[in-house]
Formats: sequence, structure tokens, C-alpha cells
Amino acid sequence: GRYKGPYFFNSLCFKTYKFKWFQLSKIFRQEDPVFINNLNRIRIGDVDNTLVDYFNTRYEPFFNVAKDECVAICTSKIIRDRFNNSALSSLNGPVFSNYAIISGDISIDSIPAERNLIIKNNSKIMMVKNDVDKRWVNGTIGNIVNINEDVLEVKIKGQLHKVNKNKWSNIEYTYNKASNDIIEEEKGYIIQYPLVLGYAFTDKKVQGLTFNEIAIHTGRGLYDSGQAYNILSRCRSFEKIHLLTKLKRSDFIIDKSVIEFMKHIDAITIK
Repeated sequence: GRYKGPYFFNSLCFKTYKFKWFQLSKIFRQEDPVFINNLNRIRIGDVDNTLVDYFNTRYEPFFNVAKDECVAICTSKIIRDRFNNSALSSLNGPVFSNYAIISGDISIDSIPAERNLIIKNNSKIMMVKNDVDKRWVNGTIGNIVNINEDVLEVKIKGQLHKVNKNKWSNIEYTYNKASNDIIEEEKGYIIQYPLVLGYAFTDKKVQGLTFNEIAIHTGRGLYDSGQAYNILSRCRSFEKIHLLTKLKRSDFIIDKSVIEFMKHIDAITIK
């Protein structure tokens, strides 16, 4: 094929142009230097049995993932659904279901909301879109306190907020040479509440998010490079990580091409 790998540095333009490199060095999510150092060891491929043992000190197979601020991170949708369905069924009251309105050329997989949102009063939820009024951000955890057809009411950090349905659009941009303008055209849209059931998620769904407390279920084991780092680094504190399954040395998968690229960048980064 044209490309030697899936990463941005495998692109053709990357080899054509010369870039100036700046590396971000300040870590904002974690503060514990030991935790930070061990996460960095995963990132650069410095993995041994001592490192695996360090993380396995957080092994708690019977931890209750329905705890208020905790979210479970899973490696498969089957495990995720098992946690979410179990937590939902433990709550009293009727189920509320809301199907997304989907129109035109757009896929439900392109947005973080659900095709069919299923919740109950008191169920734990996660917001999946930054609020324009800054009441919450993508990844904020809360609870449903009131449900009706047009608006939901959620409690976040002790405050009550009304949540309306949001719109996600698929916008196509074209250049009009005659007017020298960029033309926007809406090709499709989805309307749905900007929240999902908040007990468990797949590891791909939580990339880039930060949580105060997480439970981790690795199923039959991790299977992708960078997966261990992505999952373990979601949490602010090492003491708030709960491993429902033990980690194995083989779970720490490293792509050598990424390591080589990082060594190259380290050598040419502008300090």
C-alpha cells in the first residue's frame, strides 16, 4: 500500500515537509510522581514484571462499579452492556426511552450520543457534549432526577440542571473560487439528548477524558498498542483505580514504530 502504518507520521505529506517540533511536557491530570513515572514507562515501552505488579496492587475483583463518581472502562461492548444493564435493572421505576432523530447523510457512530437512549430516574449518566453555558463538559458525571418528553433534569455536583436535546450536524465545506468564500452545507443532522448511561464505557469511548475514579475490566486481555496507557491514564489518582481483572505482562503492547518515532522527535524537538 501507499502507507507503511496507521499513524500521522506515515502520511505522504509528513515526508515532504519539514516541521518544527514542540513537545508538551506539563502533566495536568495526575500529580503523584510515582504514578506519573509508571504511566510514562508504559508509554515508552519500559515494561517489566515490577511495573505490572505495581498496577496489580489495585486489583479489586468485587468492587462496586455503580459507585457515584466511578465509571467502568471495558474492552468490549458486551462487558460494557452487562454493567450498564445490571445497574439500570437495580433501580426502581419505569424505563424512559428516546430515539434519536436522524436525517440526511450522517451516521449515529459519528457522534457520542445514543441511537436509543435508555435511562431511569436516579440512573447515573455522563454528559457527552460541552455545554455552551459551561454547566458541564464532555465526560462530566451526574444523575437523572426528573424525566419528561422534552427535557431531562440532572444533578451534577449537587446542582440541578435542565438538559434539552442537542443537534449534531454533518457539514460539508466547499471553496467557491468566484466569491473566494468557504461555503457550508448541512448534509445531515442528528437530534438527541447530550448524555449517555454512565456506569460503563468501552476504552475507545473514553479517550481524552478524565475521571476521578475508574474500574477496569480487561475481558480476555488487551489487544492493541497504547491501550493500557490510554485506560490507566484516564484517572487522576492511582488510589482511585480499581482493577476488576488482573493485568498481564502481555497486556502492555508496544508498537516499535511509535517508540522509534518518539526517539527521533526527542532528538529534534525545540526546547
